[in-house]
Amino acid sequence: GDDLGYNLSGAINVPLSETFAIRANAFTRRDPGYVDNPVRNEKGLNTGNFEGGHVAGLWEPSDRFSIKLNVLHQSSRTDGLARSDDLPGFGDLEQDLLIKSGWLEKEVTALTANLVAGLGRTELTSVTGYNTNEFSDSIDLVPFSELTESVFGVTGTPLLDDIRTEKFTQELRLAVPLGERLEWLIGGFYTHEKSDTAQ
Repeated sequence: GDDLGYNLSGAINVPLSETFAIRANAFTRRDPGYVDNPVRNEKGLNTGNFEGGHVAGLWEPSDRFSIKLNVLHQSSRTDGLARSDDLPGFGDLEQDLLIKSGWLEKEVTALTANLVAGLGRTELTSVTGYNTNEFSDSIDLVPFSELTESVFGVTGTPLLDDIRTEKFTQELRLAVPLGERLEWLIGGFYTHEKSDTAQ
């Protein structure tokens, strides 16, 4: 691309006491675009921006009990498709897509909680998770726009997608040792997922 991109990231790990510590990291990145639209005189249509972070905290008051919490978030946006159109008079990295089409947005958030507790000779493990995933984009459907041209009198047809998924999971495990080399493991797993889609 004509412009410069960049990538910045950092992390920190801090023990706040003898039993509790946190770790955090974050990043931001810009990918310069390299596909142009000579019809509209637009440069670098497929520029992308990405950022995210992760925070984890661990509390371990004894060797028989611990809780770890995690939060992760990441988002991205690409302004256009990395696509070339095979059209007369167009170069290798040029396109002529419908205005305001070709963009893509994603956003992901994940929360988890892990608990391990010793109950006598038995060990209980609980793993809880919740996450959301959002996805939106716009696609150029000009080659299939006979209907909109006949009904609305326009040749441009964008297809818009908007999808959101939520998911919750819970796992419980109980480990009971039977001697030095054998143990019983019993547990259960539950998950619930919901997706809303608009097009």
